[in-house]
Order: sequence, then structure tokens, then C-alpha cells
Amino acid sequence: MLAPVAPPHGTPAGIGWGLAYWAERLSRWVLRLMIGAGTKESGACRSSDAVRRAREAASPRDAPDETLMPRYFLNIRDNDALIADPDGDDIPDLDEARTLALEIIHDILGRPNVYGAPGPWQARSFEITDESGTVLLTIPFASV
Repeated sequence: MLAPVAPPHGTPAGIGWGLAYWAERLSRWVLRLMIGAGTKESGACRSSDAVRRAREAASPRDAPDETLMPRYFLNIRDNDALIADPDGDDIPDLDEARTLALEIIHDILGRPNVYGAPGPWQARSFEITDESGTVLLTIPFASV
């Protein structure tokens, strides 16, 4: 099941929030890919800059709190376009973020009736970033 450890930032807790949340989120990613809403980047523009700009438009956290889990952002790279994850997810560590991204990839590739043929997805990848926009991990869909 596609569910992080705790409800993502701004998501009400409750039974069944995980699958509904991810279904809605994946639908937004697919729609953005279909209409070309990604950020085109030149060679001089780093992906972290585009992610940081997208994140500034989202609601920022209050002052840092050591009790908060780190927030990771699962952005989708589609050739030279970046579909930024504006919300992010509070996940205990990078390994859990990687596990979540792999589960999402399996879901996308395993449901062509919902997300389209797997072929175009093979050229895409997840770029997992931290709150500063630094790319911590890249997971190509083709590697799954």
C-alpha cells in the first residue's frame, strides 16, 4: 500500500488517507506531464533552483523543530522538464523516501489503464530533494 509513516503535511489523518492521497497526487503529476507543466531548464539552471522556486510558492514550515521529521520532495524529471512536488512528505529518513518512491513507480508501471503505457514512464525519474532543494537521490523509472 502506498502510505508514508505519517499523513503528509496538510493532509488530514484518518483511515484510508494514504491510498486516496497518493491516487490524487499521482493524478496531478500525470496531468502536469500531459499538459507540459514542467519547468524547462537550460544547462545553466540546476534542478534544485527550480525546486526551490516551486517550494517558495508552497506554504513554508514555521520555525525549525527537532521533533519534526525531515520533509522530502518527490519531483518527477521528464527529460528537460521538472514536475516539482510542491507539498513534500514528512518521512523519517532518505531510505524511507526511496522506498516510497519505488512503491509509487511500481504502482504507476503496474496500472497502465490508469497512468498510461509504461513506455513513456521509462524515460522519467524521481528526484528526491530536501527542503533546501538539494537533490539527494535520483531513481530512474527504468531501473525498477
